[in-house]
Amino acid sequence: MTCGSHSPGPPALASDPNAEEKQRAIERVASLRGIVIRADRIDAKLVTRGELHRVLGDRDFAPEMPADVRLWVVAVEGLIYRNRGQLAADPFRWAVYVLDRSSLEPIAAQYSSDGSWPAHFDQLRTP
Repeated sequence: MTCGSHSPGPPALASDPNAEEKQRAIERVASLRGIVIRADRIDAKLVTRGELHRVLGDRDFAPEMPADVRLWVVAVEGLIYRNRGQLAADPFRWAVYVLDRSSLEPIAAQYSSDGSWPAHFDQLRTP
C-alpha cells in the first residue's frame, strides 16, 4: 500500500448481515393498511423466542414455540388501530408485532397507549 492510498471499506450492509431482512420486516409492518395509519418511529430486532420470554415473562407472545426459534419483533409508534376498518375505536400510540422470520407474517401483536414507545422492546437483546 502506498502512502495516501485508501481502499474503500465494506458496504454498510456488511456490518449487519440481517440489514436487508430487517428492512423487509419493517416495511411489512409499515404496510399494514388500515392498521398502521402513521408510523412516527419504527424499529425491528431479530430475537429468539427465549429472549421474548426473558423480557416478557407471562406476557410472552409465542410460548408454544421452541426457545431457539428466531423471530422478528417490530415496534412502531404513531397512529395504530388493532383491526382494519375499526376506525371508530380510539387508536393506539404504539404496537409490537412478532413476525415469522421466513414469511414475515404477523403471529402475535400487542397494542397500547401506555407511554409513547414499548419499553420492553428496548430490553430485547439480539443474539
